[in-house]
Amino acid sequence: MPDIVINIEVSLRRNYQDLRFCPQDNAEDLRESRHRSLSVLQAIYPKGKVLGNALEYASELSYLQGALLPADYHKINHAALFYDRHTDIIAAINMDDHLVLKAQGGLEQLDHLQQVVREAEQAMAQTGLVFAQDADFGYLSYRPTMSGSGLFINAILHLPMLHYLKQIRSLGEMLKTQEYLLRPLAVHDKRNPAKMYVLSNATSLNRGDGVLVQRIREFVDLLSQREALLREKALTRNGQSAFADQVWRSYGILRFARRLNDGDFLNHWSNLRLGSLAGILPLSIETVDSLLVYSGNQVFLKEGADTKNIVGLRAQNVRQALSGG
Repeated sequence: MPDIVINIEVSLRRNYQDLRFCPQDNAEDLRESRHRSLSVLQAIYPKGKVLGNALEYASELSYLQGALLPADYHKINHAALFYDRHTDIIAAINMDDHLVLKAQGGLEQLDHLQQVVREAEQAMAQTGLVFAQDADFGYLSYRPTMSGSGLFINAILHLPMLHYLKQIRSLGEMLKTQEYLLRPLAVHDKRNPAKMYVLSNATSLNRGDGVLVQRIREFVDLLSQREALLREKALTRNGQSAFADQVWRSYGILRFARRLNDGDFLNHWSNLRLGSLAGILPLSIETVDSLLVYSGNQVFLKEGADTKNIVGLRAQNVRQALSGG
């Protein structure tokens, strides 16, 4: 698997034939969409859970699962989030479209993830649900450009060298001509400290699942080659380059810090990952990637931590993982 890949999300977008599309102010339609979706999902996935507030979202979903949801999703009127831990199916309701079925995993699981959301769609359709569809444009969305099969693939990629050397914009423009998008994976304050980006198809119109899967793999390979070439040129194993210095500084900070907010952690984590891939840090990429669990609050809230103590707990867990102290 290309070393720039952090995670893959496959989603399937649907709207109900007889209800007005989101976003709109018709509360009756939104309530009906919510009730209809949750009733069917709970019947299909009896062990699933409806997440009812921001604290539940934060305690149940990983950082990457939550990062691809709309901003302030927990504040959207009549929205809901359904999560089945046993199948890893997430259903976002009334967030952009009436229903968005999601599954996440690694790039090597891409075909399986596509199958998971298709099977979820089929199970829901067998209950008698009718989704809005047009003979020419396929399944319909509130955004005309989102119409088509409704299948969208988001590849979360770590691109620190392309970010530092300001090549993201030109690559994004090139990808846009192929109807693919490259955008930053921003945290709550709109910054991108981890230098992670989301590669996704801009449309699914007249594109089968196999074509979408193949193209995303091709573009991931292209970005991986560009990133690796810059990394090889910019970092030296003797540790004398400016980039290497940033890597070692971040390694030192994460080994000894006593307080880490999420933004600071992600910034240093990005440098740590860069140093691991360049072979200048005594850390495996598996060790570095395992630290990403501490970027959000989920792992701490699940253990009953007070939110005001999370910055200290994050630093403590990272210290222990890196140096045992």
